[in-house]
Amino acid sequence: MKENVVKRKKIRSSNFELLRIIAMLIIIIYHITRHSVVTQLVDSNSIEYMKNGFFCHPEFYKELFLVQGALPWGITANALFIMISGYFMVEKGKKINLGKITTKLLLQIVFSAVVLTIASYIFYQVSDLPSNTLTRLRSITDLNESNWFAGLYLLIMILARMFLNEHLQNLDKKSYRNLLIVLFGLVAFGWSGHILEGLISGLRLLVLYVFVYALGGYIKRFNPFKNIRVIPLLLVIVCAYALLYISYYNNVINSIHNYQNQPTEIFIQSFLYFDNFALLPILFSIVIFELFRRLRIPNSKIINYLGSSTFMIYLMHDNDFFRYLWREYDWIKLLSSSTAQYCERLIKQSLSIFVLGVITYCCFLLISKLCSKCRWLVYRKDYNNKVCDNND
Repeated sequence: MKENVVKRKKIRSSNFELLRIIAMLIIIIYHITRHSVVTQLVDSNSIEYMKNGFFCHPEFYKELFLVQGALPWGITANALFIMISGYFMVEKGKKINLGKITTKLLLQIVFSAVVLTIASYIFYQVSDLPSNTLTRLRSITDLNESNWFAGLYLLIMILARMFLNEHLQNLDKKSYRNLLIVLFGLVAFGWSGHILEGLISGLRLLVLYVFVYALGGYIKRFNPFKNIRVIPLLLVIVCAYALLYISYYNNVINSIHNYQNQPTEIFIQSFLYFDNFALLPILFSIVIFELFRRLRIPNSKIINYLGSSTFMIYLMHDNDFFRYLWREYDWIKLLSSSTAQYCERLIKQSLSIFVLGVITYCCFLLISKLCSKCRWLVYRKDYNNKVCDNND
């Protein structure tokens, strides 16, 4: 039995755990950019509140390439997490432990909700923010309506356990590839995608991530990119970014022309936003996944531990409390004065949030172990003995 445990630990791939870490850092950077920087750029109330209308003129600003360049990566990182799951879970068939997965998600969600409720209260009491601050405090009632990704992930696991894994395992390479093409076309084409969304709200998103999950299993089973060199993979990202920036430039010029034809009080910058089923983010996720799949690094307990903490990091920062807190900082003034300092600030802020999430995850594990050892305070002695006998 001990030998099996040792083998399982050795099988765990640190390259994919490193990919989880990178993906979570990307999500944090995306959330700061999307919910703080972009808001300060396009929301007139925020511009008036912060007095930072440095980009409110009908001109094209090269500095804003940094902002636009970050916007596809939130969806890319979400796809990476689902793709990693598909890579390892499709081959398990019906051996997925739904109870264990659900318990793990629920415990971390409840723990983060409690921590954020208490921490936001304490922060507001001791902080020196002005009384008219936009900061939103957390409530325990926020537990049920937040964290959409957890519900989506659980639903995919349920489908995988019920029939999806077994069906995918029975497909040959050609049939599997055709299924992937059809699934992506179903959500990517506007008309069919609207029908899915019209049938059930969120169905289009679910079908997309079923495609991403199945794609992970396809890569694991058939290794379709094995003969493609690294340089062409990197060129895909370069060419995609060239197309993205040309599109962004065209979009801004159109906004400038519209402003000149119908001038308003101030000019509001325009950005390209990406739906979950947009081609560029999915393309980025496939390339990044393949690059990390090829990465050969020694098994690292530190990397594996940090990789396991990513869900808690996601829970801790993806909420209104942090979003409004980020908006209290004048990102636009910094971006207009120095792009280097802007990038430095963004990276430091993201790393700080990552570390905060890791610390919270450590506390979660410690409290979990403490509760396990102290269960005799709650349960009767005969119940504890019965639990021990069942575990044996």
